[in-house]
Amino acid sequence: IERGASFVTKGSWFGFENVDFGAVGSDTVTFPIFANCTNAVGIKVYDGTPENGELIGDFTYQKKSIWLTYIPETYKLTKKLKGMHTITFESSSGYDIEGFVFEKQAKEYAEIQAVECDSIYGDKFTVNPDDVTGIGNNVLLDFGEFDFGENPVSAVAVTGRSALPLNSINIITSGDTEGRIIVDFEKAEEYTERIFPVENLSGKCKVTFTFLPGSDFDFKSFRFIK
Repeated sequence: IERGASFVTKGSWFGFENVDFGAVGSDTVTFPIFANCTNAVGIKVYDGTPENGELIGDFTYQKKSIWLTYIPETYKLTKKLKGMHTITFESSSGYDIEGFVFEKQAKEYAEIQAVECDSIYGDKFTVNPDDVTGIGNNVLLDFGEFDFGENPVSAVAVTGRSALPLNSINIITSGDTEGRIIVDFEKAEEYTERIFPVENLSGKCKVTFTFLPGSDFDFKSFRFIK
C-alpha cells in the first residue's frame, strides 16, 4: 500500500544498511502504520539485524483502524544512534508499515560527547571510546560551529570529574559572539553534570573548550541550555 511493506509471517523483518545518523544522532522514530484490526500489534527495532544485532526498541501499536490509511505513532529507542548503522524492523503481527522517520535533533541543544569534537590537541590527554580523560596542560577541544539564532543561551551543562578542588575550563566562542565563558568545575569523584550560567551567547559561532595549565580533568559531555 503506497509502496509500504507488510509483516505477514512470524518473525518478518526488513532493514536498511548504511543509514547515517550523523554526529548528533537520534533516539526517536515515527512509523506510519495501517493495522486492519482492533488488537495491539508489536514492532521491534534492532541496531543491526534480529540475528546478530541489538534490540533497541520493543513497542506496541493500537489505534482505531481507518481502511487503507496509515496513522503515525512515535516511539523512543533505548539508545541514541550516531554515525552509520544497519537498522531493521521486525514483527510477528500482520499489518502494513509505510516507512519510518527518525527525528533530526539540533546540535545546538543536544548532549554532545567530548569524543565527538572536530579536533583535539595539547600536551596531555587520552581519547577513549566514551570520554576524554587525563586532560592536562593547554588542551583544546574544537566542536565546530553552532547556530543559536537570535535567542541567547542561558546556561551550559558540563559532565566531567576531577580530583582537583577546582578545575577551570574556558569555553571560547568566535563568530557572531566573541567571548570567553569561564567554568569552575568543583571536585567530583564520579561523572557529574554541573550547570553554569551563560550570558550574551547567540548567533553563529565556533565553540572551543580550553583547559589551562594545572588542569586534571576527565571530560564526558556537554550541552547548551536555552
